[in-house]
Amino acid sequence: MKRGSGKTKGSGYERDICKDLTFWINGTKKPLLFWRSISSGGHFTVTKKASMHAGDITVIASPDDIGYKEAIAFINYFTIECKFYKNLQFMLGHTSELENFWNQAITQKEDKKHPLLFLKINRRNQLVGCDDEFAEFLKQHIHQYSSYKFLDKPSLHLFKKDDLLSLEYSLVNKFLSK
Repeated sequence: MKRGSGKTKGSGYERDICKDLTFWINGTKKPLLFWRSISSGGHFTVTKKASMHAGDITVIASPDDIGYKEAIAFINYFTIECKFYKNLQFMLGHTSELENFWNQAITQKEDKKHPLLFLKINRRNQLVGCDDEFAEFLKQHIHQYSSYKFLDKPSLHLFKKDDLLSLEYSLVNKFLSK
C-alpha cells in the first residue's frame, strides 16, 4: 500500500461496517441507517456529546426509515471503534496493538455505553470485540470466541464478525431493550 493511504483504508472500512450494520438491522442495503462520523470519533472524543453519534459511526436515518428505532437503540448501547490493519501483533505480557485498540474503544465510550471494536486484518477473518456484558449474551448463541484479560482494563472478547452478523438482529435488539 502507498504511504499515507492508511486513512483511506480505515475510512473505507468504517463505511463497510455502516453498510453491514444497516443490512443486519433492516435486511436491506438502503436507506443507510449509519455512516462514518465526522473525524471518525475525534469529534466525539473532544466533546463527549453523543446524541446520534457512537464513536466511529453515527445514525443518519430519518425517524420514518425502517430500522431507525433499532439503530438508535444500537448506538445508545454501544460506542463503535473500527480498525483495519495490515497485520496485528499481540503478544501476552507486552502492550500490544490489540490492547491499544481496546483501550481506545474503552476510553472513547460514554459512561453507560459499551465498547464494540470491529477489527479487520489483511487475509484474516474480521473480528468484533466486546466487553463482558455483551459477551455473556453472545456466548449463548456463538460458541467460538477468544477472551483476553489486560491489566486494569475490562476483558476483551473477540467473535468472528460473520458469526455476529448471522444472528437474527431481533435477538440482539431484545437484549439491547432490557
